[in-house]
Amino acid sequence: MISGFGVGFRQKYRRDLLQNEVKPDWLELLADNHASNLDRAIAVEMSSAFPIAIHTVGMNLGGTAPIDLQYCRTIAELADDCNAAFVSDHLAFTAVGNRFHHDLWPMPRTIEAIEHLSKRIKKVHSVMGRPLFIENISTYVRHDSDQMSEQEFLHRLSEQSGCGFILDLNNLAINEFNHGESAMEVLTAIDPSSIAYVHIAGGELKNEVIVDTHSTPPTKQVLELLKTMQGLAPDLPVLLEWDSELPSYSELMKVLSTSRSTVRTDS
Repeated sequence: MISGFGVGFRQKYRRDLLQNEVKPDWLELLADNHASNLDRAIAVEMSSAFPIAIHTVGMNLGGTAPIDLQYCRTIAELADDCNAAFVSDHLAFTAVGNRFHHDLWPMPRTIEAIEHLSKRIKKVHSVMGRPLFIENISTYVRHDSDQMSEQEFLHRLSEQSGCGFILDLNNLAINEFNHGESAMEVLTAIDPSSIAYVHIAGGELKNEVIVDTHSTPPTKQVLELLKTMQGLAPDLPVLLEWDSELPSYSELMKVLSTSRSTVRTDS
């Protein structure tokens, strides 16, 4: 199982992760980067040194095209090879028809969307033979058809589908800025026992919205949300995401250490 503070694996950090004395507690692997035999071998190599969680972007859970069963089997095989603690994807659709758009598009918060997502989550679960955890996403628009708050949507989805969550605190903070929704209200409304681990990251202000770029350290607000989450579930694992404008390994470890020590302050 995973515990403590982890980072997302990037090839740039491979040697340091294996050889440096300063290390994270665990790694999250983006499964879509490890489909080939060579890249799968790297994933297995890292799993021999660190506890692993598997994250994906290709299930298109909110889409209307049939679930790609072979993709799900490939993810399950990788998870088995790495003895992964969790497998997760996003509360979003990523393709229209047969065209994959390399972005996470938000679902309308409706009863119909919950029923649609639940059927597909259960299908993935049955194919993979393991639970699927879902990550909340950052958004830049809201649907006019929305019928409920984000916290109610997440609660009903979990209740109907049986899924748990990867709770992205940066995405909650971004949605608060972009839409005026309370990040704290969403966080405190979710059953902590349904959360596998949390994501922290940083974004950038662009054209009057905050974009989830994963290119900066976590903000003060994100760390405050993490403190609150720690109070509700003290042992919940934490994952630092950094996907673009990658810092040096030493700088990444400094940010991880600062995040850890900030959260422990006054705890």
